[in-house]
Amino acid sequence: MQPPQRCLTLLLAAVPIRGRAIATSPRAVALGDLVPAPARESLQRINGQLQDAATALLRKLGGRADADAVEQPVFAGSWKTDRTENLDDFLDRAMGVGYLKRKIAAKASQSQRLYQQGQVVHLELTDRRGTMKYELYPDGRVVSGRGFMKLPIKQRCKWGKGGALLVEERYSIHLGGEDGGKPCSGSSCPVVHSCRSVNKSGQMLVEVERTLRNGETVRMKTFYVKERQKDSSEGRKAFVTPPRLRLPPRVLALPLPPMRP
Repeated sequence: MQPPQRCLTLLLAAVPIRGRAIATSPRAVALGDLVPAPARESLQRINGQLQDAATALLRKLGGRADADAVEQPVFAGSWKTDRTENLDDFLDRAMGVGYLKRKIAAKASQSQRLYQQGQVVHLELTDRRGTMKYELYPDGRVVSGRGFMKLPIKQRCKWGKGGALLVEERYSIHLGGEDGGKPCSGSSCPVVHSCRSVNKSGQMLVEVERTLRNGETVRMKTFYVKERQKDSSEGRKAFVTPPRLRLPPRVLALPLPPMRP
């Protein structure tokens, strides 16, 4: 989509001017010297409608126009679980998860899709239960949300070194132990920290830790690998261009029947 001023310039270049000849010049010609005000307003209105239609089409195709303009984080894309480290111990001691649920979690697989739109990082988690969507605000402010087991939390996000995403989640109830499920207050409330980054092997690494009330810190790691069948930025479906058919950039190639030579 051409910028508004450039679109108007292209449109006006095709408008014949009666009564006098206008010499071409590399310098811009004032819009009021070419067309009367009513025609100028009409052209501006048409240009605005074209831009609105193009933006609506991009949104319908799943590619957000403003997300395209934002530099995506290093971990943007679609990922699937490769392996975990210390998962059972962390779920048991740090999160208070029972034996049966821990065994189910150890065998479960998860897919994650991440992308940034404006100042918001979108996270989509997909497993056998369905897809859950979250919004992360890496500006350092505290927001209310839902964390582990959909429990209410106060969350704070910020960017770390190398484009890592650092998240702090503070729960309002005790997780596990004798006080598990009971309300907490102040420094006794569980705080879970996580760091999401991409390692030298190209895997997304999510490190999670919690310091227990006795001062011991329990940690776990989850490694993810890229899902190749999806577009890493916005998950758009790929359209195949038929042979001998060339389209200009940013034009949708619709599926067409084979062309005869």
